[in-house]
Amino acid sequence: MKTIFKSPRIFQRMHDGPLGSYVESYAAEMREQGYCAGAMESQIRLVADFSRWMMKIRISPQKLTAECCKAYLRCRARRLRPKRDDRAALNRLLSLLLRQRIIVEPSLPAATPVNEVQTEFGRYLCRERGLVSTTVNCYGSFAGEFLADRFGTGPVNLSLLRPTDVTGFVRRHAASIKSKRVQLMTTALRSFLSWARYRGDVSIDLAACVPSVANWSLSTVPRALPLGQSERVLTSCNRKTAVGRRDFAILLLLARLGLRARSSGLLWEIWTGRRD
Repeated sequence: MKTIFKSPRIFQRMHDGPLGSYVESYAAEMREQGYCAGAMESQIRLVADFSRWMMKIRISPQKLTAECCKAYLRCRARRLRPKRDDRAALNRLLSLLLRQRIIVEPSLPAATPVNEVQTEFGRYLCRERGLVSTTVNCYGSFAGEFLADRFGTGPVNLSLLRPTDVTGFVRRHAASIKSKRVQLMTTALRSFLSWARYRGDVSIDLAACVPSVANWSLSTVPRALPLGQSERVLTSCNRKTAVGRRDFAILLLLARLGLRARSSGLLWEIWTGRRD
């Protein structure tokens, strides 16, 4: 580290805080992994700053967790622009402290019956269907919500599923999410229920019971202005001036022909002679 931080004052500052005794090991590990001096300096400074933050809020290395790292990065982002490798630098630190048994690996929560079915479904989507991880996670999330809605935290018995369970779930959730996500939800449910039948857990074709969601073309296009509002807009133009007459003509065409705002730009270009 002395070759990177040649100033004694800065070198000492890198060792401040509760992580000071681990900085040398951190630097040695980076050097063994082939990091250049610039990257080592940047990440060691980050660790040193993290150590001073820990000292300020009185956290010992033994109580360090991933959540502490996230809290520090949020705090740091308020005063310094985040770098792409900030999180990786702290993850390396956690790994070092874990190997040195300064911290212990947190125990994972016990998997619920719903989680176990989700995991099996995810493996099927990866291995048999070849879907990407984002799609697998999305489908698994909807399947988990459906199973939790039907079975809660108890055992999952897919043979007990009925068409009313499927239609009821879709009806309740469709009212609270956007139409595109509803379509994604129904696609995920069909995939999950087809898999359940493929495994033999379900004897009937529940996938066919998933309701179709209407997606009307141009359903998001706003409706026309009421007649009274259109008349007020037209009467607001001062037709005694050239500008007012121009505005009145453009607005009248928009109203009579049902044109959108984009068309007003074209009319303006034609009016001013910028377009033939």
